[in-house]
Amino acid sequence: MKAVILAGGEGRRLRPLTCAIPKPMVPVMNAPVMSHTVRLLRRYGLTEVGVTLQYLPDRVQSYFGDTWNGVRLRYFVEDAPLGTAGSVRSAGDFFRERCLIVSGDALTDLDIGAVMAFHEKNGAAATLVLKRVETPIEYGVVLTQRDGRIERFVEKPNWSEVYGDTANTGIYILEPEVWAGFDAGQNFDFAKDLFPTLMQRDLPVFGFVTHDYWCDIGSVEQYFAAHRDIFDGRCRIETAADNLDGVWIEDGAIVNEHSVIKAPCYIAAGARIGSGVAVEAYTTIGPGVDVGEGSSLKRSICWENARLGARSQLRGALLCDGVDLGRAAAVYENSVVGSGVSIGARAEVGPGVRIWPLKEIAAGQKQHADCLWGCQGELFDDGQIAAPLQRMTPELAARIGRAIALHFGRNARLAIASDGASHCGAIKAAIVAGLLAGGSDVCDLESALEPVLHFGVRLLHLTGGVYVRLDPEEISIRLYDGDGLPFLPAQWRALRNAFELTPSAPMAEPGLITLKASLTQVYAADVVSQVYAPLLREYAGRVVVTALPSETHMLCLLFSEVGWRVIEADTPPNAIRLARKQNGLALGIVDGCLEIYTQHETIAGSALDMLFAMLELQSGAETIAVDALAPDSVEHLARQYSAQVERLHSGTLLRTLTPSSLLYTAKTDPYAAALRLAEVVATRKRPIEEIVAGLPRLGLKERRVSVARRDIGRVFRAIAEDQDAQRIDRTEGVRIRQNNGWVHLLPERGGRMRVIGGSFSEEYAESLADLFAKRVNAITKEKPQD
Repeated sequence: MKAVILAGGEGRRLRPLTCAIPKPMVPVMNAPVMSHTVRLLRRYGLTEVGVTLQYLPDRVQSYFGDTWNGVRLRYFVEDAPLGTAGSVRSAGDFFRERCLIVSGDALTDLDIGAVMAFHEKNGAAATLVLKRVETPIEYGVVLTQRDGRIERFVEKPNWSEVYGDTANTGIYILEPEVWAGFDAGQNFDFAKDLFPTLMQRDLPVFGFVTHDYWCDIGSVEQYFAAHRDIFDGRCRIETAADNLDGVWIEDGAIVNEHSVIKAPCYIAAGARIGSGVAVEAYTTIGPGVDVGEGSSLKRSICWENARLGARSQLRGALLCDGVDLGRAAAVYENSVVGSGVSIGARAEVGPGVRIWPLKEIAAGQKQHADCLWGCQGELFDDGQIAAPLQRMTPELAARIGRAIALHFGRNARLAIASDGASHCGAIKAAIVAGLLAGGSDVCDLESALEPVLHFGVRLLHLTGGVYVRLDPEEISIRLYDGDGLPFLPAQWRALRNAFELTPSAPMAEPGLITLKASLTQVYAADVVSQVYAPLLREYAGRVVVTALPSETHMLCLLFSEVGWRVIEADTPPNAIRLARKQNGLALGIVDGCLEIYTQHETIAGSALDMLFAMLELQSGAETIAVDALAPDSVEHLARQYSAQVERLHSGTLLRTLTPSSLLYTAKTDPYAAALRLAEVVATRKRPIEEIVAGLPRLGLKERRVSVARRDIGRVFRAIAEDQDAQRIDRTEGVRIRQNNGWVHLLPERGGRMRVIGGSFSEEYAESLADLFAKRVNAITKEKPQD
């Protein structure tokens, strides 16, 4: 068996560590992470290894050469990206025999022999090494049957698709037959292309769940964690140092007798530790590092040839190679200082700061401005960018704007609008500055409701749109594509990468503000054109509204065009009372969504979707598409009309529905939906209570359970293992059919899990919600298995 190391990784999320070196060359315990992989292969007798390269290939080739540590290496440099599998298929003749594929930028002490035995025992064409992890969204989630046969892949899921905590490590054993149908030079990936094809061909594809150590090192936090895990003995690697009671010191290191060294720590050859220096536990000091007298280092990492002046301080920080830290300077927790940076005497680098290579921090300067630049994991969350008011500064907003421009590319034409709140106006202006600096042209739609932005993107044939709104205690920024539809998870990930690149991205030719105007009136005219206005005018109905002033104004604008009178109410009960008096329709807009109020119930969310689905079925629709949260009664309803139901992920649903359909309108535009509902009332000349009487009555009960994101995959896996596989639907979140009911588990922002019970009996729905909420709580309290 041969081996192929995938070493083309750029490591964008590790910047500024990887600004000047590829990810496989990032040092772990003072040796490139790829070197630990090569040593592992040699340990199991794999001495002929292919290496695929793309980003800064010379750095890898010059370090390892043709033979390294008894292993012969052949390099295959991609001129253009070929995908993870395409690069291996094009790597000489390695694909012609059994091959082990391993990543060159992950750290592992995998028992390759055990994987090999599993592969041969099952007669597998492909065996994937899997690992249970806390945060699977950066990996591919893999679902297996009890015998280990793989049944499903979800590549780079969002949180509602984290159906388990078993991640694809990117380590595979492959037989030669798996490559049939794929050609050299073809661009294709393992998880997206090769493995699904193998399953379609009914070849045996298995997953081996390892309990050995594996870390992707995809972030600075994981980079620090990998070092801690080695010190704590969780990962076994070979090093050049002697380990004396937890203090690892290589030959040639000079440690002053008046210094204090605390285990565990690592000091490389050529390092010099001066008098009075305190090297605390979990510190790694690289080759040629010079630590001046009286300095203090705690839980920090110094790459080669860094220089620390006298009485300097590191606290949980990382200095890349060649950093010059001045006398009495300090770098604090989770900060990263890039290669060749010069930090003057008595300067301070605050917590969480990222400093790109070759920058200069003046003497005495307190560098805290960049603190937020490292928080993209919190900013980019569940389909929006969101941060508390005090953290969403104009500087951060401008950087977000520039990242948006980088994502859409040169000459993009983007619309932007805000909800009119003063804070949002300031942030919008800063985003516009970033968009222009990134080379995008901007159509400023000023203050407008969100559907007006969607309409403007489509009307003006723009590349996309940006909407800024004030939610409770935070600013949120929402992104839309050229169809006015919300970004998909893959687009959010690409935007996050663009955000990481903004500090080092070259300045583009600035864009222009090509339009600054309100489209509200044009939008209103378009909405009215989609209903039969003469019929509505003849009916001359009344609608009682409870909503924000701007929302009420929009409804007044629309309904006045068709001769309906709009009456304002302060609460839903008052809206119902006034509607009864006026023989009118009681509506509300809550969090941008339409609600209908009747004497006996509020129709909102899933029930509103059911109403519009019923109206489409009554109009002759043969198939209706609904999202995963739609209740089981939608199938019961469809059977009454001899129609079919297609359940889709919410992101896919909007791209499947016809824009003119009632369901599409209900999900994208509450104001247009209100007008179309009025058209239904006018057409049928029946009050809304009679129209909704045909809806199946359904009991829905919901509980919210605190669940840390690291536990979501584990919760989903444990819940699924308790159930019959035939009862589980993983379209979005996890939905489980029960006798006479169902329960849906769906993660949401803020570290909570929605547990929704549904049944024709409210009591049974409540018991389901309570039962599964307790089960989720119990799982989160269990100690995770390694």
